[in-house]
Amino acid sequence: MNRGVLICKEFRLQQFDGKTIMICVICGGTGGARLARGISHVYDPAALTYICNVGDNIQFFGLSICPDIDAIIYYLSGSVDFDRGWGLHDESFNLLESLRLFFPDFWFGLGDKDMATHIWRSELLHNGASLSEVTVRESQRWGIQARIIPATDTWVETWIETVAHAALHYEEYFIRYRCEPRVSRIRYMGIEDSRPAPRVLEAIASSSTILIAPSNPVASVLPIISVPGIREALVSNREKIWAISPIIEALELPVGERIRARSRERLLAAFGLPHSPVSVGQLYKDFCSHFVLDERDFVCKSQFEEMGYDVHLLRTDALSLERQIDFARELLQITEGIARAGVESVSGEQTARR
Repeated sequence: MNRGVLICKEFRLQQFDGKTIMICVICGGTGGARLARGISHVYDPAALTYICNVGDNIQFFGLSICPDIDAIIYYLSGSVDFDRGWGLHDESFNLLESLRLFFPDFWFGLGDKDMATHIWRSELLHNGASLSEVTVRESQRWGIQARIIPATDTWVETWIETVAHAALHYEEYFIRYRCEPRVSRIRYMGIEDSRPAPRVLEAIASSSTILIAPSNPVASVLPIISVPGIREALVSNREKIWAISPIIEALELPVGERIRARSRERLLAAFGLPHSPVSVGQLYKDFCSHFVLDERDFVCKSQFEEMGYDVHLLRTDALSLERQIDFARELLQITEGIARAGVESVSGEQTARR
């Protein structure tokens, strides 16, 4: 069950003046799951916390489905179908085929094994458990040592309004319509009444480094940031926050990645922004101080510096396991080197005061 998790870690937990080097990752979807998979090979999972997007949450047939939470858990457990990029390995779709006898237009990919997760989660939620409690139990059942926390226990859904005035759940927009319609508005339904799930603010405050995964900035990251209290917590910790660009302008994307790029393009356009790394930097600049840009997009570096970012150039494409591991190693060598220096500096100051 734990393929790709139970291996020797290259980084070991370090302590300075009793403080453990902890890393918090703000993530959602495939981009976040790929980063998590790479980090899991080079860093101790006990030092990792993942704050997950819940905007992709959706309900079918009375079932509560959390695609981004499941993606992180399936990737970290090594149980995902890596070729397909979602769902479980060696999955079958007999139920889905039968459902289409009664619902011919049903578009969501419900796998037979994946259904067990949705039924189990829905039963626990129905009986009064919170989403964060269910997520802890789900992680434990898959043997994951890292902490995985939903951004909020409130049920939040991302809805898209197209220029033709159609209202679509983001999952339907992505899967059924393949992000073709142009977007006029994005709404995070339920976000106004939400609050951070337990331990979210603690993870942000106590981590030495906070990474914003190369996830869709509008569909995956902003729903997290929009939970009341989370943006404020990030602004207060801005100096230790690193964002990884989900966009590589100078790279021709393989076919399987183009729908994700089209999603980013359509959603950024609704904010009046072009599909570029600079647009992502503009969205994050109030709560992020470090930006990791793909080295092939070096021409953008000065624009980030003008926004006040500390910019680092790395090769950020990470579609294969080898690239995910290499990128995670290089990323942590930069971020943790700075974090350790910061902790050592604080520790030295405290020693001097004594």
